Amino acid sequence: MFCGDGRVQVAKGSPAATNCSTGSLTCDALNADNIGSMYTGATTFNTTDSEGCEASDTQIQGQSTATVRDRLCKAKFGNRTFYDSGLTPSCNSDCTINDNGACLYCGDGTTTADKEDCDSNTSQYELCKLKFGDHPYHTTTNKPSCTVGTGTNACKTAGITNATANSTTATCAWCGDGYKNGGEGCDNGTSNTNSPTCTTYGGTCSYCNLACESKTVKGPYCGDGTRQSNEGCDGSQYSHSYSSCIRGQGTDGDDNCGSGCDKYDSKKWEICTRTGCSNCQEQWSCTPYTQQCSDYPTAYSQCDW
Repeated sequence: MFCGDGRVQVAKGSPAATNCSTGSLTCDALNADNIGSMYTGATTFNTTDSEGCEASDTQIQGQSTATVRDRLCKAKFGNRTFYDSGLTPSCNSDCTINDNGACLYCGDGTTTADKEDCDSNTSQYELCKLKFGDHPYHTTTNKPSCTVGTGTNACKTAGITNATANSTTATCAWCGDGYKNGGEGCDNGTSNTNSPTCTTYGGTCSYCNLACESKTVKGPYCGDGTRQSNEGCDGSQYSHSYSSCIRGQGTDGDDNCGSGCDKYDSKKWEICTRTGCSNCQEQWSCTPYTQQCSDYPTAYSQCDW
């Protein structure tokens, strides 16, 4: 027996032998006349050598693309259901099968477009994405898997197993799912932020950023340059828009002067000038107003502090 003798030699344990023994692919399908002389029982072949094909084999010569693909693909990969790839395998001169990319099936390690959602080598990220949408999934030791082989859900999203989410032990976990896992320091779900706010005056607040890291941020404080409601000033911000004003010290006097100038009591009024900000409170310097009624400083605002 040799390559080119027109007789397909099938060794015990080869894909072709398995196909014959199971009855899923009869020996006739490989070449009834030639293989029959070597087939001695349901599971026994009397040769240790094996050929994938013979170029002159009448079971592939002149046959349709689908028939050649089915027979040669099964001879090489075993009894499987192969997709219509539109390609045809061929028999090499050394009697080995060149599948030419034609032998596509569920479990071949490549996700076949329009036929499969996943396959045996589909990544954890892709499997999780199929089940729960596009998220930055963590890599976990316990992973989901794609069911391969035959069956309605084989290589389909519905056949993905061990895919869980929304728990501290999820196999499809991501920063932002609201559960602390995958080495995260925290996870507050949609409350994760890189722009935290803290209203605790003089204190700090904790928050979880978008990378699921625990962080702290200072609340407002005296000296941060922003005046709070309990501060008279902070930095260049003051509670009063004016820096000078006149302040009354009593009910005597006539701040409008008018015709009663003789009633004006200069000792009851002060001119005040803001001198700065200390401990977030405005500092003022006030001196008595001692000018005559006609010199009343009408350009000043009246103090409201």
